[in-house]
Amino acid sequence: MSFCSFGENYALFDITPVENMFLQEFMLRAPGNYVKVYLYGLMQCYHPAEAMGLARMARDMDMAEDEVFQAFQYWERMGLVRRVADSPPRFVYKNLKHKLLMPGSEGDSVYRYKDFNETVHNLFNKKRKLYEQDYRRMYEWIEVLNLSETVVIMLIQHCIGQYKIRFSFDKADALAREWAEHGVRTIEDAERMTRHSAQMAEDLKQVLRRLGQRRAPSMDEQDLFRKWTADWGFTLPAILEACKETTKGAPTMAYLGGILKRQHELGLHRAEEIAGNLKQESELAGPVKEIYLALGRRGIAPTAEDLRLVNEWTGKGITPDMMVLAAQVAHHNGGNSMESVRLRLEAWLSKGLTTHAAVDDYLGVLRRDNAQLATIFEACGESRRPSAADRAQLAMWRDQWNMPQDVLLLAASYAVNASAKMPFIHRVLSQWKEKGIATAEAARAERALHIAARETVPAQAQNPAPARPVREVAQHRYTQRQYAPEELDALVFDPYGEGETPT
Repeated sequence: MSFCSFGENYALFDITPVENMFLQEFMLRAPGNYVKVYLYGLMQCYHPAEAMGLARMARDMDMAEDEVFQAFQYWERMGLVRRVADSPPRFVYKNLKHKLLMPGSEGDSVYRYKDFNETVHNLFNKKRKLYEQDYRRMYEWIEVLNLSETVVIMLIQHCIGQYKIRFSFDKADALAREWAEHGVRTIEDAERMTRHSAQMAEDLKQVLRRLGQRRAPSMDEQDLFRKWTADWGFTLPAILEACKETTKGAPTMAYLGGILKRQHELGLHRAEEIAGNLKQESELAGPVKEIYLALGRRGIAPTAEDLRLVNEWTGKGITPDMMVLAAQVAHHNGGNSMESVRLRLEAWLSKGLTTHAAVDDYLGVLRRDNAQLATIFEACGESRRPSAADRAQLAMWRDQWNMPQDVLLLAASYAVNASAKMPFIHRVLSQWKEKGIATAEAARAERALHIAARETVPAQAQNPAPARPVREVAQHRYTQRQYAPEELDALVFDPYGEGETPT
């Protein structure tokens, strides 16, 4: 409770001042019950009652709550009150003397547009409650965008007709700015814009019917259609042509938008251009799906990028069966993407392989080399898959040095304990090549001689020839380094020292 206050029943015997401006400018044209609500609320400003609210005020004046609220909305449009809360509703009265003496003050625009506000309110026929920010938005169209009040009213009528009573003021704001950009200043200008919008709405209905949807377009769909036509430059026939492609998926505006976006990125906007491109994409879709299947990817629709890739490969003379073969090989080696197919095809092209038959021959050679290398790996104890470097090494031994398979396997058997097996085999074979050894029998004989030479060394060491005593010098006294087997491979090569004795 306040420190000081009037006594009980003071308000009953006091007065509530009412400006003559209100009586002359507002009361004469206002509905009677609305005047009652204003005056009773004005008294509450001077003599507030505890627990006063919309419901109690309605009971005091024997009115319905909705009617009391509508009365406050009316005075809000007139600029005399301002709503500051909705749950529960709370209103602040504005001082008319202040409005008269300070014409540029906050809320003066509401007073200035009171007739405009009432006209706009009547457009909604009590089916929608407008807030102060909604009116402020409309004042901005008048004051900032230089649209006349009549044009703004036509714009609101157009929004109600096109988007229904609950249209978004954000959408209306975008439309107002579009009208301002097109220089709408007169009623004739506004009628021209509304005719254009009506034609666009009719065109959009045709598109929706092609998609199997017989209904009025939503605001978002109209914005989408406006982007296709105004921003991207598609004509109605072009859009209807693109609708044919929606039979391959969900016939929705979003799906159609994806099709048009792809055509727009390709620079295709006319119906005949789109028809030709979609036909080409349809022809390419089959090979793309076959490639997907070869990659182990099922139930996936071809993407625009993959269609472009296949078209590019076709332009290079690569046949669809060759593309599928590349996908099969890529998948066999762990790949499942179009990138793995592209890398495979580029590798083949770099080798001059441009036909399926040429690739088949090449893969046959690879399979043969890999099979031969597998036996060599098994003989030397190598446990990995052959690489391109291994196949190149094998080609040198077999095709350039003319080493038969049994010689290669014999050399591999000597590399069982070697750490770097393929280099060890290469060194063995290179020594045999230098000595003209090209058969397994000759290789074994050479090994036997080598072993015999090694075994004679200890016998001679038992009866050495007399020799002068060797003088030990300081340089001879050092700790000898112990080498690991792999280090010995690199320092001193003994073609048989690292292997096991062959049978």
